[in-house]
Amino acid sequence: MSIIAGLIGAVASVAVSCFVAARPARAKLTPDGWHLLLPGPLLHCLLIGTMAMLALFGFIMLSGGSTRPDAEQQNAAFYFLIAGFGFMGFFIGWAAYWTKISWRGSILRLRTPRKTVEHDLSAIVKFAKYDSLGLAVIYFKDHAPVYFSTWLKGASELEAKIHRAHTKKG
Repeated sequence: MSIIAGLIGAVASVAVSCFVAARPARAKLTPDGWHLLLPGPLLHCLLIGTMAMLALFGFIMLSGGSTRPDAEQQNAAFYFLIAGFGFMGFFIGWAAYWTKISWRGSILRLRTPRKTVEHDLSAIVKFAKYDSLGLAVIYFKDHAPVYFSTWLKGASELEAKIHRAHTKKG
């Protein structure tokens, strides 16, 4: 009975995740007219989930690891799991939270913890979207490329805005 309950829970959580991910979410409109890309519930839950798994596996390893006869193999697997979940948490955090992107009219504002840069949409050379990674990249003439998650609220709006600006440009 517990296996069936676990399967039902897993199917339900996957269904809810797919529903949340499939909903188109709009960018937040600030009082001064800027459209701001923000992480949605899917990215928040993914980051919390990866950090929870990282904490669980870290706790298991700090409390002595496995005591079974094949403990060496199991502990090696735990190290790989810790490294994998650590990398996933870092990647999600970096792609979703590091660069704050907003736009108003034809001005694109990129804000990192170190600096704020504004570009005109005409300065964009290329826009690339990597669906398998959930990542988009904006390449500029005179600036380093900017990476952001395609799961951010308003990412599809920004993509459409960039494509419209380049269609008008020629």
